[in-house]
Amino acid sequence: MALTLTITNRSLVPALVAALAAGAAGGAPGCATTSQSDSDPADGAAQMEALAAVPPETVREATSTDEGMASAAVAALRARGQSGLDQLLAAHAEEVERLRRHPRAMREPAMRRLSAAIDSVAGQRDAYASGLFWYTDLSAAKHEAERSGKLILSLRLLGRLDEDLSCANSRLFRALLYPNAVVADAIRRGYVLHWSSERPAPRIEIDFGDGRRIQRTITGNSIHYVLDARGRVLDALPGLYAASAFVRELERTRAQAGRCGGDVECWRAYHRDRIRELDVEWQSQLLRAARTGVMPELPPGARSEPPAQAGAQANALANDASPSALAAAPIAVGKAAIEVPILRLMRRTPGPLVTRPDDVYWRRVAELYLPVLGPIDARSRAVIAAKLGRRGGAARLSRVVERLELLVAEDTVRNEQQRRRRIHEWLAAGGDERQTGFDALNARVYRELFLTPRSDPWLGLLADDLFTGIEDEQP
Repeated sequence: MALTLTITNRSLVPALVAALAAGAAGGAPGCATTSQSDSDPADGAAQMEALAAVPPETVREATSTDEGMASAAVAALRARGQSGLDQLLAAHAEEVERLRRHPRAMREPAMRRLSAAIDSVAGQRDAYASGLFWYTDLSAAKHEAERSGKLILSLRLLGRLDEDLSCANSRLFRALLYPNAVVADAIRRGYVLHWSSERPAPRIEIDFGDGRRIQRTITGNSIHYVLDARGRVLDALPGLYAASAFVRELERTRAQAGRCGGDVECWRAYHRDRIRELDVEWQSQLLRAARTGVMPELPPGARSEPPAQAGAQANALANDASPSALAAAPIAVGKAAIEVPILRLMRRTPGPLVTRPDDVYWRRVAELYLPVLGPIDARSRAVIAAKLGRRGGAARLSRVVERLELLVAEDTVRNEQQRRRRIHEWLAAGGDERQTGFDALNARVYRELFLTPRSDPWLGLLADDLFTGIEDEQP
């Protein structure tokens, strides 16, 4: 799905460019896209076999300028899973380290070829920074989880993780989570990685009419599910988390898996305990805020999702209506910084924009969490710098990182206290596969938490009672 704006009124150009640039940490325009073919060799039976290491000459061919040779070598390495990726990274250890330390190295053709080869083997864009291997077939991931005794960390996103223009939150994951050395180590030790797409990520393009274009994704959200080797949902982390909090929750869930195994009642008790712990943590933060004078008492219902929805959007789902994209965007504040400026320009309903009354309180809670969550690490800063490209520089990088740290802190506390709390409630309630199975739970997450129900093919970008005058663009 793509949206194109052709600029004919040149006076609008500065405002539109500023709106797009407001999300400086989003995907950089003009980056090449690395995609996997539908017949992914890592997803077939060959991945399940104990194959011998790929010959060194084949590893070298993965970065060849001969596309056929490079494709065959990449397929051979991907069929080996994480060990194939490790083999490619080891063969180019000096170049990979240079990419991680010096973002401008990505401008060199040889480095771009190496990065593209790593992405194709890993199944993830910017995999040079993370070194992590992703399955795109759940049955293959379950087989590897069974073999290795690990859990599955399954990312659900809009778009594809191996494309530059996947949804905004997944791009932030690639920059702020997966490259982090502590995160990557925790995943390698305890998890098999898998990703799947909820639907394509809608894109908006501004065409300046002179050959220049700016492209962004416009809405959508992502969630990490923790699954056992049978594919049962054990836990879930909705949206963006700070790296330290992400690792803490992965380790917490893995430890619980050691205690509960496949005992359903044990897991239900765990989710009930987590709800109580979140309540205690919330009260502790309020007391701390009151003592420091940082913020007044939060308004009633600040932790419940429905009051946070603006105006008529509060009852949209109950009335089988589709929430607008502008109502869904603020659910994730990090990606909202990227998307909301454009959504405001193209909002589907007339009238003034609604400000959420509890936003200022959440921002102040986030400020309390900042020292605990810690700064964005050096490797993630390098990825951000690479995305900024020629528009970067030390001063701008510092401003971008400083803003990101606060946005990520707010996302972390909101996700834990609002959205993940709801997921704990659902999993604690139990039920059969129709309520707690992956497909059912995922549908509920996107419908009730992310406000992007599958029933709305337009993702809240086009109202069913709005006439646009454009042929073949009516709901």
